[in-house]
Amino acid sequence: MNILCIDGGGIRGIFPAQILSRLEEEYGRAIYQYFDLIVGTSTGAIIAAAVAAEQKMDTILDLYRSWGPKVFKQRSLGILKSFYDHHMLKKVLQEVFGQRQLAEVSTSLVIPSVNLRVGDVHLFKSHTNPCESGKIKLWEAVLSSCAAPFYFPPYKVNHDLLMADGGLWANNPSFVALTEAMNGFGKKIEEVKILSLGTGKQKITFDPGGEPGWGLSQWIQLKWRPFIITPKLIDLALHVTSESITYQCQMLLGKRMLRLNRELGKEMPIDDVGKIDDLIQLADQVYQEKQAAINAFLVH
Repeated sequence: MNILCIDGGGIRGIFPAQILSRLEEEYGRAIYQYFDLIVGTSTGAIIAAAVAAEQKMDTILDLYRSWGPKVFKQRSLGILKSFYDHHMLKKVLQEVFGQRQLAEVSTSLVIPSVNLRVGDVHLFKSHTNPCESGKIKLWEAVLSSCAAPFYFPPYKVNHDLLMADGGLWANNPSFVALTEAMNGFGKKIEEVKILSLGTGKQKITFDPGGEPGWGLSQWIQLKWRPFIITPKLIDLALHVTSESITYQCQMLLGKRMLRLNRELGKEMPIDDVGKIDDLIQLADQVYQEKQAAINAFLVH
């Protein structure tokens, strides 16, 4: 069973999108044709849903370029409100996916999220529970997974689900994919192969500046002139979650897991739209270096 997994990471989603675009260009086939299951979290949910809905990756890349600066246009100081309103992101997702239901994608799709009303994890699935997947729009499931704390407000689905970013528990959704393959599809672990696409490995460090308290200013990073709030703890949690899941899945799957990611060498917040070209260049480098391994994964 071939599975495609895509991490969360905001604007850094252009990194996996570019790798998939190169794949389409190289092999002349739609990405969904290579996989039995596609799983994506947050920005990875956008790309995963696009693949499952037979969207071309060049189209998605264009969206990141044109809509990224509009989606990440700060509306507040981030204290009493989220940094960004989700209305622009909602508009983009509706433009891409229309009114297609979650159950109407070409390949089985799983999107992790969090239901804040019950304080528990939630999986949007296209292939099970038709009562749910037949009522939920594809863009709703994706928007739910993109609602990162501080950055975007939670999103209400059907008046009974209050959803937040799936990256809170599955920023790298590879383990979600593995368990779904075994429990949902009845596959043995030896039958599972995962192509896992990261969004760049940040180098996140903390400097307490001689302050012993380790309060809000250390964890959140406040700058007063100009006034900027960086939810550094959230970025760290997403990064650490992705790396821990990578390690666990590689221990279980060995060579049957191909992870494509690269050190960024610095912090790159999920809303840093000025790094789009750098991310595309980095993705091209990774694709060229790993082309033989990618080919072996897809062919065998």
